[in-house]
Amino acid sequence: MRKIPLLMMVILLTLTAACAAAATPTPAPTPMPTPTAEPTAAPGPGPLKLGLLDLDVIDARIHGTREGSPTTRAVLLAIKHVNDAGGVFGQPVEAHFRSSLDEGDIIQHADSLVDEEGVHALVGPLFSNDLLAIAEDIAIVRGVPAISPSAASPRISDLTDHGFIFRTIMSDDAQGVALARLAGDAGYDQVAALHQDDWWGSGVAAGFAEHYAGTVRAVPVDVTQGAWDAELEQAAESGAEALLLVTPVLVAQELVREAAAKGYFENFILVNHNRNLNFYKGNPEALEGAKGVAFYGKHVSEAEGHWEGDYRAEYGELPQGPHMREAYDAAVALMLAAEYAGSTEGSDLRDGLNVIAKPPGQRYVASGAGIAAALAAIRNGDDIDLDGEASNLDWDARGDIVVGSMGVWEFKDGAVADLYHFEVDLRE
Repeated sequence: MRKIPLLMMVILLTLTAACAAAATPTPAPTPMPTPTAEPTAAPGPGPLKLGLLDLDVIDARIHGTREGSPTTRAVLLAIKHVNDAGGVFGQPVEAHFRSSLDEGDIIQHADSLVDEEGVHALVGPLFSNDLLAIAEDIAIVRGVPAISPSAASPRISDLTDHGFIFRTIMSDDAQGVALARLAGDAGYDQVAALHQDDWWGSGVAAGFAEHYAGTVRAVPVDVTQGAWDAELEQAAESGAEALLLVTPVLVAQELVREAAAKGYFENFILVNHNRNLNFYKGNPEALEGAKGVAFYGKHVSEAEGHWEGDYRAEYGELPQGPHMREAYDAAVALMLAAEYAGSTEGSDLRDGLNVIAKPPGQRYVASGAGIAAALAAIRNGDDIDLDGEASNLDWDARGDIVVGSMGVWEFKDGAVADLYHFEVDLRE
């Protein structure tokens, strides 16, 4: 064999390696993928959270206990009805509680519900002065809607609240009209009025005097002093045929007891929150035959009986306490407004409230069956017109109910007898 010179062999090996490299190029490194965000659906609103603010205060004063507060139970019943029908946004509605019976004031409790519990709307408070106290912070600063079942002061109508404050009860202007009719129908020419010495008591007394054709002797009462002999004597000196009491329940009980014991008055005229048998049982002999007025709302409509049946089915006996129906209506309206708006934002809830309870939508009544049907209609894209159990929920621009039914009742034979009803239109 012919030997190849060493130098040529080196050259040939080098050329062979170069050709092999050209024939099979080294693959380029695989580039790393550019990170991209995974497409996600827009997050829906979380569960609707309702704050129940001070709903047990009147019940505690009337029934002597907070346990099983009828007004609170009414709201919980509304939430149950909604949750049984699928909830709001397909999620159960949550309830969070605060009460001024606990340590702290009403402003602290309202702030706590919003800041700590994250509630989106409030049912309550019950008293007008409490609603006025929280209105600016809750409505204007925080933009949280609040619906009171019982704050009836006419002053609330004039609040600058950006439309966030609503009521499911008529203004006390309506109570003044009803009281005047009661006194006139009873044939009284003179009535004495002992009223709490604040804008609520004086407002109701003034509204009564404005619409009453007879003479009114109005006497203010400091409800914190515990004895009112001078005020009772002053009222009796007027020669009035009946005594109108515009005071808290416990004060009214003491005034009735003293007035009857001293022979000052035999006839008593009572306001809405006295329509309760526990109040009657404190002075049954003196209060037998006493008459009063009340907000009767939808009791005279086709909705009559629906809510009562639902309450009895859930809790048993239906107590005769004030503002249960109004509280139920408030919670129902807020939940349906949220479902309609598809949002928990305060401004969206506010705007929803102004849509769901007005024509031209299909009418639905606030009851277990009515709520389920109304929610189904909203989910189907239909308009609804919600009628509450206590009122028609046709709010005006101030969040007020301006047309409603008032009535006269009587304590008779150990029971509350409803005598007659009539419509009051505050637009007139």
